[in-house]
Amino acid sequence: MVAAAIEAAFETLLFGDPAWIFGLILFMILTVVLMKLFKYAGALVIPLIIALEVMYYERNDQYGIYVWPMLILLALAILVAAYTLLSAKNK
Repeated sequence: MVAAAIEAAFETLLFGDPAWIFGLILFMILTVVLMKLFKYAGALVIPLIIALEVMYYERNDQYGIYVWPMLILLALAILVAAYTLLSAKNK
């Protein structure tokens, strides 16, 4: 019962019609906070970004409604990887 409610909340937050942008902003804020707190958090966050991008790709329909979230997540993954590599190089 609780798991179904949590699943419905995430479904609405990440894949709702106008709500997906709010969900992505929350996810990006969480990513930035983790990157600032832990130096190598990119190794934990990049698989989550890729998994979420694949979920958006699978839900993409003939109208291409989830193309923008996929592009935003691709840019986020590139930035997280670059930040992780640069922070490891500076150590």
